Amino acid sequence: MGAAAAAHLRTHLAATEQAVVRTGWGRTLQQMTLRLAGIRAPRARFIGLMGSLTANSSYNPFEVVHAFARATGGEGFVLPVPFIADSPADRDVLLSQRTVQQALAIARATTVAYISIGELTKGSLLRRQA
Repeated sequence: MGAAAAAHLRTHLAATEQAVVRTGWGRTLQQMTLRLAGIRAPRARFIGLMGSLTANSSYNPFEVVHAFARATGGEGFVLPVPFIADSPADRDVLLSQRTVQQALAIARATTVAYISIGELTKGSLLRRQA
């Protein structure tokens, strides 16, 4: 799955000089980043769809976004907020922050999004994390 998704991203980056790629998190997206050797997209921007502060760095959206940026020479951006807010009031405070608004402005220019790629079985990461 990671190889097929990387091939799709290669095509998109070649056709879209100022691509804005929104990402989720997970092992398959991380595998995508390992299959982008030789791709140069210095004007591409990668931004995480979710908060960037999680307890497990191996599936952290921050790590995935920056792996895409490193692999392509593009820029990486994250929502500088927790993955989950404790309350609606906390969410509102977080969303009002200037840095969050700047990240959301980049996200509004999305040209392609890779949220999750893979299976939804009892043993899948998404099911285990829910």
